[in-house]
Amino acid sequence: MFTAIPSNLFIILPKTDLSINLSGKCRAMCKSESTVGVTGLNATDNPGPGISVIRSLLHAEDFKGRIIGLSYDALDPGNFAGLADSVYLIPYPSEGSDALAARMKYIVDETGMNV
Repeated sequence: MFTAIPSNLFIILPKTDLSINLSGKCRAMCKSESTVGVTGLNATDNPGPGISVIRSLLHAEDFKGRIIGLSYDALDPGNFAGLADSVYLIPYPSEGSDALAARMKYIVDETGMNV
């Protein structure tokens, strides 16, 4: 399931629900070794939020997983920031949802990405 956050940032939610209590601490996946996919790695004049999301994950004490960058363009600056464990290209939205679904299936199979 894809959930849109800001414009081009997508988080792939696991099949199980992620519970968050009022203090903001996660109950279902804390200190787990999740593999998280993050888009929005562009950092040009209209930057995407992906680099900030990755930095936040890296600074979170409870996060012990891997970060997979998902980028539309091979030259996005976030691809070269050294923050993600690996980066994969995904098709532009204009290529349709079937192209995205096929690419995401490949990336999930390769990386074990679960969030």
